[in-house]
Amino acid sequence: EVKMEEKKKFPVIYLLAILYALSAYLGPVAFLIMSDSDAADKVTSWLFWLPVILGIVNLIVVLAAKSKIERKQLLVCSMIIKYALVPFYLVGGLLIVLCLLLMVTPIVFMVFVGPVMALILGIYGWLILLAAAPFSVAYIVRSYKGGFHSKALLVISAIMQFFFTMDVIFITVLAIRERKYK
Repeated sequence: EVKMEEKKKFPVIYLLAILYALSAYLGPVAFLIMSDSDAADKVTSWLFWLPVILGIVNLIVVLAAKSKIERKQLLVCSMIIKYALVPFYLVGGLLIVLCLLLMVTPIVFMVFVGPVMALILGIYGWLILLAAAPFSVAYIVRSYKGGFHSKALLVISAIMQFFFTMDVIFITVLAIRERKYK
């Protein structure tokens, strides 16, 4: 009796996570490399909204295909997004600090421009964090229904998906704890 070895397919859902993670970088990169033409402005402004649009697409996919997406696939998607966005948030955090430091320059109008820019960067970062949440929250909900983690850990993890740094820490904790279910 010869058994054919079943090849594992690369889950298409991972492509959505990779695309989302890359989309967060497209707006800022386009802003830095494109000239000041009107077409460049339109492309750049559209690219800044792309992560939010893809976040909505991810939410729709997670809700519509919830029975077809495995729980561990949701975890892998969450990890792809969270880890790929670490450099994005490090640079964003440094830019926010730089904007706030501009307040103490001798140029008077920077007292107003620095905090406004820091606020805009913070809001943009949080929108990207919010749009990255569908996979993580779906994994957490599925883990709760399956009884894989304690309710307290899952509730705290779900809340922490909306706070910088804590989202990565808690998804990592869940991933490490996931190993014991292999």
